[in-house]
Amino acid sequence: MSMRTIGAILAMVLVAGLMPLDVGATMTPVSGTIGSDTTWSDSVQVTGNVAVPAGLTLTIDPGTVVLFDYKSSEYDRLRMTVDGTLNLLSAPANEVTFTSIRESSGTQGRGDWGYLRIRNGRNDIHDCVFKWGGYRRDGISTY
Repeated sequence: MSMRTIGAILAMVLVAGLMPLDVGATMTPVSGTIGSDTTWSDSVQVTGNVAVPAGLTLTIDPGTVVLFDYKSSEYDRLRMTVDGTLNLLSAPANEVTFTSIRESSGTQGRGDWGYLRIRNGRNDIHDCVFKWGGYRRDGISTY
């Protein structure tokens, strides 16, 4: 999948989901560079930037909700960078969702978190939802 296609998909799904998100009671906080093959499930709270280094795999189970903490400064918005492999185990009725932590309270906004950057071609990405991400750099907004 080309970066242009991913960008178009992200643009289309960012406008989806205007109702508050029910994320359940338990969230696993994550941040930093993963040090081994890792699987995320249920609700995951991204509290700092996340990196998946080359040679490692991050698998995200079906139905998992990945919530990025909100940062008021556009230059501090949280992001995930994948140099290894991102394996999203989404299904049409059980998507992986990437969204803002503020969606659970209904106070989300465009650009609440930064972006997901994939810098390789070894990924399995389908049937996932990206909401309320984007960033502004040098006067140019990308949502």
